[in-house]
Amino acid sequence: MIKNFIFDFGNVLTQYDPVAWATDIMDGDEEKGTYLHDKTINNRKFWDDYDAGLCSEEEVTERLCSDIEPEYRDAVRTFVTTVERCFNQYDDMVPVLQELKNRGCRTYLLSNFPKEMFVRVSARCPILKLLDDTVVSYKIHLIKPHREIFEYVLNTYGLKAEETLFADDVEVNTKAAQELGIHGYTFTTAQKFTQHLKDIGVF
Repeated sequence: MIKNFIFDFGNVLTQYDPVAWATDIMDGDEEKGTYLHDKTINNRKFWDDYDAGLCSEEEVTERLCSDIEPEYRDAVRTFVTTVERCFNQYDDMVPVLQELKNRGCRTYLLSNFPKEMFVRVSARCPILKLLDDTVVSYKIHLIKPHREIFEYVLNTYGLKAEETLFADDVEVNTKAAQELGIHGYTFTTAQKFTQHLKDIGVF
């Protein structure tokens, strides 16, 4: 019986569209917006360190600025310091979390997040208050989909893998969880997730 639930944040508990926000910064130019996104938050050689808490917002901004044309550098600074605006909570996930709590289930967040960004986004998304606890990459210097971050959650909270479901919108992350015996669910909508919970006998 599954009684523990671990949730990703972007596109699971919240709508997350960084390309749209980058495009807004570039005055609606989709091509430039996509380029700005790809050279900032999608620039894994720098952003992974930021997610893992290995560098500050100021440090990652300077690294990103050094890796892009000068005319984009102001936009990089704006994007990094306002990227939390990409998130808007899924209100239809609120009753799902409440029902899980009513049934005695334990609920957690597991997400790749840098410190400054998480602090700001938490103020925008009160859905986080419905969770028992949050595991955020910058605090423990581990990021998904590495095996160690899932082991950390299981060990920290005394969870059995076979009693735990992990919901993420990225399949590589759910597959990584499955390798440890966790039930991985690739999330698309609250409605489909709710039906899945009914199908497996949780609801």
